[in-house]
Amino acid sequence: MKEMWKFSQFQLKEMFGYGKRKPLSSFCFLRSFSICVFCALVSGESLKECLSLIEQLLILLSYYFTFWSLVEDMRNDRGLINKFMLPVTLAEKYVSLFFSTFLIGTVMLLGCAILSNIFMQLAIPLLFTEETNGPVLLFLGGGYGLKQLMLQVVIAFYVALWTLVVMLRKQYSKTRFWLIVVLCVLSYVLPVLCMYGLGAPKSIIKYTWSIVSVVWSIVAVIMTYKGLESWSLDSKMVDFKQDRAIYLQMAERICDEILAGKYHSDDRIPSVREQAVMFEVNTNTVVKTYDLLLQWGIIYTRRGLGYFVTVDALEKIKQTRSLKFMTENLPELFSQMKLLDISIDTVVRKWEEFKDGEKL
Repeated sequence: MKEMWKFSQFQLKEMFGYGKRKPLSSFCFLRSFSICVFCALVSGESLKECLSLIEQLLILLSYYFTFWSLVEDMRNDRGLINKFMLPVTLAEKYVSLFFSTFLIGTVMLLGCAILSNIFMQLAIPLLFTEETNGPVLLFLGGGYGLKQLMLQVVIAFYVALWTLVVMLRKQYSKTRFWLIVVLCVLSYVLPVLCMYGLGAPKSIIKYTWSIVSVVWSIVAVIMTYKGLESWSLDSKMVDFKQDRAIYLQMAERICDEILAGKYHSDDRIPSVREQAVMFEVNTNTVVKTYDLLLQWGIIYTRRGLGYFVTVDALEKIKQTRSLKFMTENLPELFSQMKLLDISIDTVVRKWEEFKDGEKL
């Protein structure tokens, strides 16, 4: 839960922090103003109808498009979900994504609701002839009731789920995907045909659609998870440990290859894209790896040519690894020797045997 919350915090900061508060405020202002103007024009002189329509559009745009934008960001190689390599499972990342989406959508909904209320209080005397006793507020009885508002939220998430399934359609077989789409459409159309064609009561639509929506919501959640799982680059990272950042492990592997003689001084190492394919990670992770190796002085860049091994890279790696071995590994080795009562002569003999084996 701690790592999931940390990941959600990254998403929230990316959306609301880092100098984005002013653009976000402008965006909420323009969205609220345009929705109020649009609803006032299409609703005629009915104030309640206008407020209800505003509430409906605010809920839809706040949750639906926020969800959509975050998922699109996740699909992007340089997107947010691929930018932070935290030791969390795929399921935890997706739960964090939905949690963050709900929080971000709620914050945007609250901001737009406040601005829309201000706009409508100014517009009511000018555009509507209905008499009102005091201010008529959005989400506080001016438009839909609480039950209808909750239904609108559920519908927004339901539509968002199926939009995500459509976005992930390439992850499923064509036959299965289109079969599910056809069955979904028929499950909503058939009750209507029964009502008009067979004279069935109208209540059949309400109850049938409720049951059908629950069933298809479960199907959409399952399909969404499986689609994201097959898409996620993290699912390919089977060789990496979960307790350390992946870019750090990649940097150490490249250093191991230099120590093993795979790369020598002034040798070109694979490009970012080549390395991403080789390690089966996203390019943004490789960029972080190469930035770290540049800081360590292990590689350098040639404009337009790529990354190359520095002249003293081998010595730097040996010095760093030797220091780490002497300060971390060797004390642990001595501790184990003491606990197991292993003499230094035994270790020296094994060391000589190891060197003789290397020569052979």
